[in-house]
Amino acid sequence: MDYNNDEHIKEKDFFSNAHVVYSKSKEEIWDTHFDSLEPKPKDAVRSSISFKILWAASIAMLIGITFFSRLYTTEISTSYANETSHTLPDGSVVHLNSDTKMSYHPYWWFVDRSILFEGEAFYEVKAGSKFTVSSALGSTEVLGTSFNISTRNGKYKVYCKTGKVKISNNDKQSVIINPGMEAVIEGQIKINKSVEESHVMPWKYGNFYFSNQPLAFVLEEIQRHYNIKIVYENDSSLHFSGAFKRSLPAADVLSILSKTLDINVDKRKDGSYIVLHP
Repeated sequence: MDYNNDEHIKEKDFFSNAHVVYSKSKEEIWDTHFDSLEPKPKDAVRSSISFKILWAASIAMLIGITFFSRLYTTEISTSYANETSHTLPDGSVVHLNSDTKMSYHPYWWFVDRSILFEGEAFYEVKAGSKFTVSSALGSTEVLGTSFNISTRNGKYKVYCKTGKVKISNNDKQSVIINPGMEAVIEGQIKINKSVEESHVMPWKYGNFYFSNQPLAFVLEEIQRHYNIKIVYENDSSLHFSGAFKRSLPAADVLSILSKTLDINVDKRKDGSYIVLHP
């Protein structure tokens, strides 16, 4: 008897009559066998948290850089008897007269060309975005021009050399002046349409120039230029008109004043001067 053949027939009959029942769908089988290829839930959470931390750190750094750029300030000042020139980030140049101060934000400059200013200076502004100079008495706006600003003696004075200049007071009133014109703010804005450049900014020409100015103002200018102390009584009735070189010694300048106004100017032992009215 051929047992091997009989076994083969039985096995064939068994498999031909057998039916395999699949209780799982193809999607479930796929998930069961290939689940190990996908990130673990813990890994996914960790990756999400790391991304959020990196994003928050980047935002915080950007905010920090912005605040630093916006708040970092450069301050330039001159003392009595000193003048200086300063170049701004865009190549504009400011020439500062004695006893003058200004400040601006160098790392924010190309976003906002703004200067806080008190004293007297001549500006040579490169063309570009709006350029603003602000003080306690008023503000000046330009795009590209040259002009002189003085905030002395309670007056805000702007002389336009080239281009156009917009001047505004604290009441939001504003005017635009052209070359050769001067605007003066004393509460309201007054325009002088034709002025001599050497008279409105004589310091740039190495001169003093006074046109019916109070003696107190004249003496303040002399103190500022020579870095000396002058003791005087503020007599509002005395005014001076005249011009002379800033290269003259202080004693010679005071001598001119004394002869013109008929006053006595004496030098004291400590190097200061005293003005005595007759």
